[in-house]
Amino acid sequence: GLHSGTRHMEAVQYLLEQCREQSAEAHEAFRSRDSAWAPKARCDRRAAELRKRFGPRLLLAEKKARLQEKHQADQEFQQRTDEAAKAVDDILNRRWAIVGAIAWEICRHHMAVFKDAEKTFAGFNTVANTLVPPVPTESQMVAADSVIASCNALPGVREWVEKARSAAT
Repeated sequence: GLHSGTRHMEAVQYLLEQCREQSAEAHEAFRSRDSAWAPKARCDRRAAELRKRFGPRLLLAEKKARLQEKHQADQEFQQRTDEAAKAVDDILNRRWAIVGAIAWEICRHHMAVFKDAEKTFAGFNTVANTLVPPVPTESQMVAADSVIASCNALPGVREWVEKARSAAT
């Protein structure tokens, strides 16, 4: 019953924790990519100044340094972008396997928990029959002008209302 189903819920918790860890790695890869953006944008602006007709007069060594910085920043940003894309691809490649494993564990949990359901339901039926209120109680519980009586189109309520009306007469 419940104890054998616990093992399956623990497996689901483990799989979810694995998903969280992998998701955290992807989020970290995107944070790393975001942190590489500001230096890249700064280097792009500094390199763009070199193309202006009336831009700053710089020595050839300074121009070369700016272009090298831009190239390095572009490479760093691209590398971090590739790492973030790989992290997302890893998650997407595993998603259906993980979802399938979680669904399987949940189904096995329900099978373990409810394998003796017939016995349990029979026990509930015995308890319910023992607890049936006497006829006068039903009429006290469902007054003819009550909200429940006005909902007599709902399954289950209709039977209560009919019992109450017949008990009251």
